[in-house]
Amino acid sequence: MFDKETLLSVEKKLKLENKEFVEKAYLHELILSELAKSNLFFVFKGGTALYKFYNLPRFSEDLDFCVKDLDLVSKKLKAILDKHNFKFTAKRIYNTNLFRISFKGPLVRDNTLRIDLSTSPTYVFEQKILNPKFADFTPFIINVMSLKEILAEKISALMQREKARDLYDFQFLSRATEFDSELWKTKFDKTEIVLDAVELHAKAFKTDWKKLNTYVLTDLPDFDLIYPLVLEKLNNFNEQLKEKKEKNK
Repeated sequence: MFDKETLLSVEKKLKLENKEFVEKAYLHELILSELAKSNLFFVFKGGTALYKFYNLPRFSEDLDFCVKDLDLVSKKLKAILDKHNFKFTAKRIYNTNLFRISFKGPLVRDNTLRIDLSTSPTYVFEQKILNPKFADFTPFIINVMSLKEILAEKISALMQREKARDLYDFQFLSRATEFDSELWKTKFDKTEIVLDAVELHAKAFKTDWKKLNTYVLTDLPDFDLIYPLVLEKLNNFNEQLKEKKEKNK
């Protein structure tokens, strides 16, 4: 599979100082390229999709996909992992299969990677070419969720969990694309963003914020500067939803 020289040759290009991340970056390309060879439908989404296709300056560890046929894609993923002799566990939770891979690489003794397959519907995606950083792989095409839909998912995540990475990704996305109120309503069947739910997580966001230094590849902005801007953006998005609702009356 991968060797130390292959990984180290790309380490500087990726600007990754963390050896675990370098190994995970290789596995990302391995698994994505193998899935791309199948005729199965899937849409790549989440933080790693942002990192690989939309220039998010934050390394993301997990692989997240929307799929139509959960059983077929899960079976294919298991075959890929078996082919490369990876140890893994798979757990079904409602409409999602959670895979946790354990492996020993040439740089790190014990490493892990999580892959989520979900049948949650996706509405806006496009085919994109990935030009791999590692010479073991050739360019391939996969479906990638649009920035607008990832933005909608990040807003939902901000209301539901206390991960600072969602806050960081949101401030990136809100500058990179526009909020689509119709998509939000269609995807989540909601006519508002619950700001109180986001504000409930403020303390946890702040505590978790400094941990992002390990993942962010540029200077991490100050939380006290970013957080008010995020709330302001969310409030603006809520106003758009209200205007849309009034027009539809």
